[in-house]
Amino acid sequence: MRTRMAELFNDESCIRWWLPNDEGFTPLLQNIRAIADERNAMALSTQRESLQQIQQNFARMQVGEEHTKGDDGAQTSAETKPSVS
Repeated sequence: MRTRMAELFNDESCIRWWLPNDEGFTPLLQNIRAIADERNAMALSTQRESLQQIQQNFARMQVGEEHTKGDDGAQTSAETKPSVS
């Protein structure tokens, strides 16, 4: 939201606080902002890690049947074992 305000007003200082010269931006509000920014950064980091884990899991998965050659040279499905006589 702060980024959109900065774009709307064409003023990058809105990203930090929307009043000029940090008017009304008390130390308490600054601490709350710091905590919220840290929490949001951690959430993004966690989301990135989760996404990487999901991507790794999907990369290990294979879609469809895997085909291998049996002892007699005929192709068989990996799920269907060739009969042994």
